Amino acid sequence: GFAEWTLAQKRLLITDTTGEVSYQDWQNTLSREGVPYDTVVTSSNATLPVLSSTGAGGAQVANYEGVVVATSGLEGLSPAQRTTLQTYEHQFSVRQVSAYVYPSGDYGLTTPAGGMALSNTTALSLTGDGAKTFPYLKAVSLDSTGGIYGYEATRLSGANVDTLISGPGGSSMVGIYTASDGRQTMYQTFDENQYMLQSELLRHGELAWLTRNTFFGTERNYLETDIDDNFLADDSWSITGNATTGAHSTDYTP
Repeated sequence: GFAEWTLAQKRLLITDTTGEVSYQDWQNTLSREGVPYDTVVTSSNATLPVLSSTGAGGAQVANYEGVVVATSGLEGLSPAQRTTLQTYEHQFSVRQVSAYVYPSGDYGLTTPAGGMALSNTTALSLTGDGAKTFPYLKAVSLDSTGGIYGYEATRLSGANVDTLISGPGGSSMVGIYTASDGRQTMYQTFDENQYMLQSELLRHGELAWLTRNTFFGTERNYLETDIDDNFLADDSWSITGNATTGAHSTDYTP
């Protein structure tokens, strides 16, 4: 028979250093939404925490509901620690999000010759499954501030890859890789920080996927107004236009 097991409500955040922008991004996301988590900094020779324990009645308890790996976070783990983490994810069906990966067979992807600078005009499209994973999005785009770097890789033949966001040349920019033992990893092949548009668009959906929509915390967006701005003249969208604006344009007349 199968062992009885339960899941805890914490997330495990693994990073090489606390200076990793993808770590800071996820730290901001988890803190903003009120989601409890523990951090492992691999460059400080930190060891993995106790991943599972035995509860009352002998039930196996998973101490972490999901694992987030920031950029090169796994590089500081020993082979034995990586095996321990993979065994844990397999045993408890714990999902993993890998932020800003270098595409390789570890994610069911081809390895590109190199990365490239990406702009907000980079053609990104939500696939059908991407629309289900990010149901609040009609479209997705990169930030317009520039300085974004990424990789355009495609699915390896025979690999179990579900592309959520596709890029130029049929590349898989965000997707889910299911390993042969059933472990699932969501990957992203372009960078970000907590101030960039792609982070604001994707993090909530990635967190929901990571925890199968069962996590403590919430996110709300507020439209604020300053009281001294009420009833002041402002710009408006005009269907007919006026003496200085054409039809279907912004009317700047007070």
